[in-house]
Amino acid sequence: MSSIIGKIAIWIGIVAQIYFSVVFVRMISINIAGGSDYETIFLLGLILALFTVLPTIFTAIYMESYSVIGGALFIVYAIIALCLYNFLSSILWLIGGILLIWNKYSKDESTDENEKVDIESTENQFESKDKITKE
Repeated sequence: MSSIIGKIAIWIGIVAQIYFSVVFVRMISINIAGGSDYETIFLLGLILALFTVLPTIFTAIYMESYSVIGGALFIVYAIIALCLYNFLSSILWLIGGILLIWNKYSKDESTDENEKVDIESTENQFESKDKITKE
């Protein structure tokens, strides 16, 4: 259950990062260029999106087979997003990374619900010392 929550948090963080990239580029276009040079602003936005979103998407796609590495990478992405003042993606990626690592190491064989128990060996381990029931 917590792995599903982690995956959902990671994908919501990716969508928030895409939105943040669009808003960031739009704010730069208004402040710096005055909104006149759209080709340069488009290239800046494309480069920003490529460097911030594509690594997270590739990590999210391959996190099934490499959950510990993916969890560690998403914690690093969370720190980078925090430095870019993208707090929503940072929090979501931090939660998702911790849950990915937690799920990998919390799977213990002793908590397996489908484990078969030998009932013969567990029942009647202690003999009754009551004389009434023995007679």
